[in-house]
Amino acid sequence: MKQKILLCLLLLAGATAMAQIEFKKGYFIDREGTKTECLIKDDNWDVIKGSFEYKISENDPEIIKEFGSIDEISIYDINKYKRFNVDIDVSISNINRLSADRKPKFRNAPLLLKVLIEGKASLFQYKEDKIVRFFYTNEANQVPVQLIYKRYSTSRGTLGYNEQYKQQLNLNVKCEGTKNALDRIYYSNTALTKYFIKYNNCFSDSFKEYKEFEQGKKLYVKAKVGTSMSNMSIKKYGTQFIFGYEVDFGNKIVPIFGFELEYMLPTKGNKWSLFIDPKFRSINTTVTAVTSDRPINNTEEIELTYKSIEIPISIRNYIYLKSKSRLSLSFGIMFEKGFKSSKFDFGRDIPNIIPKLDAFNGLVFGVGFHKNDYAIELKYNSRNVIENTSGWSTKYQNLDLSFSYTLF
Repeated sequence: MKQKILLCLLLLAGATAMAQIEFKKGYFIDREGTKTECLIKDDNWDVIKGSFEYKISENDPEIIKEFGSIDEISIYDINKYKRFNVDIDVSISNINRLSADRKPKFRNAPLLLKVLIEGKASLFQYKEDKIVRFFYTNEANQVPVQLIYKRYSTSRGTLGYNEQYKQQLNLNVKCEGTKNALDRIYYSNTALTKYFIKYNNCFSDSFKEYKEFEQGKKLYVKAKVGTSMSNMSIKKYGTQFIFGYEVDFGNKIVPIFGFELEYMLPTKGNKWSLFIDPKFRSINTTVTAVTSDRPINNTEEIELTYKSIEIPISIRNYIYLKSKSRLSLSFGIMFEKGFKSSKFDFGRDIPNIIPKLDAFNGLVFGVGFHKNDYAIELKYNSRNVIENTSGWSTKYQNLDLSFSYTLF
């Protein structure tokens, strides 16, 4: 059962990954100045190199175009890149290879810069491998100027920091709203973006911030019901003097119900979340099994009673489709506690051999489909639910099909 279920989940995961193709409205301008309105595949660019895919309309074929052949590209309201001839510091950033020169080593190059803030003062970013540089423009400088930050090795063998970017901002990008912010500003996307927003807010001029994701509602509460195909087996290990046997209680269809708390992580596109979905589970069944090597009276009626509260803690990845629908993949750790009434009843009293049930941690995997406030999800988990009792082990497997509705 386990191998078949895992195979199904892997096939579903592969189909889910292949299904994610997002083309969004945007444009690009080639090196001759021709602007093309189109649908651009959102590949979550971090480092701009190689090529991108686009198509003129939804039903047209995909076209591949090199980034080197364009001067500007944008997916509306998400990102924007513009090409400029700029002086960029090409000093080595590897901490083990730092130079002793605190001055930047500039090289002029035509680069596609990522637009972070566009306004009276604009902020840009350039990334290549481990290099991260920030640039700015204002009314006096329409060609981006690099904000200088450089680590170097001092004569004493310690790290030195050239933080000239603070002086540049103090001289060229300063207003009443930023005068107390320079001392604590770091050379980072988040810190510099906040600073440029403060500066542009000092003026009546409008500005635009390009955000690759918008953090929406963070916490969701969902009601869940469903069914589960559960299988429990118990094994008594034999020795030279003790008869070993295994009892399989078979597949049982049981109802499950519970709720889910989901927290959306602040990631691009709201694609990742953490969630817990506690649920109650109950199994009661009886089987006849051979439990002895005696020629007669070697079978027993074995009754399984198992009730538990499950608390899986999982991470979920959403894959957005069309029409406000999503696929999801999830993975987590299972915490579970069996009720005191849970037991294997062999119909006889054999102290220190009949184990008491108590759950160990296990893993849980899932795939799902989500549409507006509704969702359907398939989850699999397998674990040993027995205490550390010598000579015994169990295998407890569940394949859950659940339906959920977002309450708020």
